[in-house]
Amino acid sequence: MKDAYMWQARVLPAVAVMLPAFIEINVLVVLWVANFVLPTVIANLVISLVIVLFANWCRYFGKKKESVLFKKWGGAPTTRFLRCSNTEYNRYNKARLKEYWGRMVKYVPIPSDKEESAHPKAADEAYEAFVDKLRADTRSPKLYPLLQSENRNYGMWRNLCGVKPISVWLCFGFIVVNVALAIFWPTFMSVKTCCVTSGALLSVAVIWLWVVNESRVKQVSECYAERLFETCLMDPDRLKEEQRSEK
Repeated sequence: MKDAYMWQARVLPAVAVMLPAFIEINVLVVLWVANFVLPTVIANLVISLVIVLFANWCRYFGKKKESVLFKKWGGAPTTRFLRCSNTEYNRYNKARLKEYWGRMVKYVPIPSDKEESAHPKAADEAYEAFVDKLRADTRSPKLYPLLQSENRNYGMWRNLCGVKPISVWLCFGFIVVNVALAIFWPTFMSVKTCCVTSGALLSVAVIWLWVVNESRVKQVSECYAERLFETCLMDPDRLKEEQRSEK
């Protein structure tokens, strides 16, 4: 599970963010060296090493973006959905969810409507504690494959959103470099090569700007929250038995 999460949520965003550098460096190597096979291989190996190293940083940028988004949305979906005042999540499912909470997580008190209104921060801490326990009980990819798939999907889109500015700036930075080379060093980079390379970089930038956005991250985060809560909506005794058999 950890390997699957690492590849989808960290390595894939690292590959995506380094794509502009991959395009630009390969073009420059081809233009600079007549016998470009060995230099190109070396350049690509260097880029691959950077991708591996940057994969761990993707989570840092993703978590940093996540905190900004949660603040903007009024909290994580798992926290928002549990609030008594929230109307995004089905109220009947919420009632069943809190019934499960009362039976299975007795050490965390369930905030009432009045307690939530009087002490919203304390109520959110209780919701977060319940969610943490629920996550800990549902980490098995064997028992909860759909949930873990949603978790990987959310991690990927969150991290992509976090590193998006880096890749977009790389695209436009390399376009400026190509235009400058075409103007001041036309014997090295022709106008045709500049247009083709810059067009590819612009396409990558457009994809980042169009596809990777906050609304997409919100959508997948809410899907994960709903899948997580679905594990409680099954019979609690059955859930407990499945966890015991997995151990």
